[in-house]
Amino acid sequence: MFSARSLVERRRARGLSQEGLARRAGLATVTVAKLEEGRTPDPKASTLAKLAAGLDCKVGDLVEADRNRFLPHVREVR
Repeated sequence: MFSARSLVERRRARGLSQEGLARRAGLATVTVAKLEEGRTPDPKASTLAKLAAGLDCKVGDLVEADRNRFLPHVREVR
């Protein structure tokens, strides 16, 4: 699941503005803003790839594992 928090943290750590990241990623500034604000909760894979390239990181760095998704299939071991 996409993590807006991870996007913001990585962008800031690189000293980039939303506009700067958008330029590096080949995206519109409004797209970056919407992603960071959570208004686009499920971005396309191509958008994530562009963001990762703009941030010089892996796509996996911009997503969080949905641990709850696996809980129904896990049983307690004693």
